[in-house]
Amino acid sequence: MIRLKTLNKLFTINTLALLKRIKTLLATSLTTLFLGLSSLFPYQAFSTEPLPIIDTSALVGSTAGALSVEQGAVNYSIPITMPPGISGMKPELSINYNSNSGNGLLGIGFGLSGLSAIHRCSKTIATDSMKGGVGYNDNDRYCLDGQRLIAISGQDGKSGSEYRTEIESFRRVKFTGNHWTVETKSGQAFEYGNTDDSKIEAQGKSIVRLWAVNKITDATNNAINYVYDEDKTKGEYTLQRINYGNNSVRLTYADRSDTHTSYLAGSKLQQTKRLNNITTYANNNSVRTYGLEYQYYGTPKRSQLTSIEECVSGDCLPKTKFRWNNKEASFGVNGKQWQSNLGGPGNWKNRPRHENGEYSMLIDMNGDGLLDRVLDRNPKTNQQGFFVYLNTGRWL
Repeated sequence: MIRLKTLNKLFTINTLALLKRIKTLLATSLTTLFLGLSSLFPYQAFSTEPLPIIDTSALVGSTAGALSVEQGAVNYSIPITMPPGISGMKPELSINYNSNSGNGLLGIGFGLSGLSAIHRCSKTIATDSMKGGVGYNDNDRYCLDGQRLIAISGQDGKSGSEYRTEIESFRRVKFTGNHWTVETKSGQAFEYGNTDDSKIEAQGKSIVRLWAVNKITDATNNAINYVYDEDKTKGEYTLQRINYGNNSVRLTYADRSDTHTSYLAGSKLQQTKRLNNITTYANNNSVRTYGLEYQYYGTPKRSQLTSIEECVSGDCLPKTKFRWNNKEASFGVNGKQWQSNLGGPGNWKNRPRHENGEYSMLIDMNGDGLLDRVLDRNPKTNQQGFFVYLNTGRWL
């Protein structure tokens, strides 16, 4: 019993009765709340469905990647995780996307970074006071990973010549007459073209067009060695393997349908392979794999990387998937005859000619900032004059 004195009055309360009353009120309130929530969330909050089974043995996480924007281009980089090397000496490879890049070894936009090469390049007015293309002769100039090499002693391309990069990188570059050496300020020494497979010859010629890096050595003689495969009939070469300490990286390729052929000073450069897999090894045991999947799109068709799957000792992370926007800009379905007094192209010389005979070009005919498709005649009636399909600015 509880005795309370309030306002000069004495109250006696039966505690058992009070507790019973409170219990009843709580039960009533909880029941009301439950029924209210059940009506609002009949499944989400109180589903009788069994909970999903979680695979606790699955690998948790995702493949690491970094997104950035540089000089107006979107970049995405996925580093390849390597087994550690002696004194930190290990290759640095990554799969990189750049929105300004074309159809390369990994399809549209994607490429493999971390490789290096010295190659023949052209003279420029800014550097040489004259222009000149590659001719596989003494007039050629040389570039290290696209950076122009400037001779500071000796003659370009002759044995014993020494170079610096046009933009100072504090690297000492020398040509022996057979291969190149590059020394860095950190004490590393690079060899280019000092093995048969790293001397990439011009197709149909016996002249080297590119010297790929074949060895990197640090100050304590720890080394990374690169192995290549060259198809001399196609002018194509691919990295096959990187060896360092007791570890290695091996790359495999697959044939592709969207082959590409270009020419440099009359020599053919073909691209018939596509990177398919990267596998790292420690003591000859597989450690980590990166599997690449592609799709074809467009006419002519082009390769698009759709996913990368990273697996560690047989356990795989969820795939990193890439979704492509494959829509094309839309021109109006119905073209119209354009009044000549409104202006338009006046010279069709050197313009593309279609199978049915008309010429075409892209030009902004109505001043809206969008390129319209202009023909020199109506493709249905063959009526001469500007026939225009206005650009709607929408996606198909």
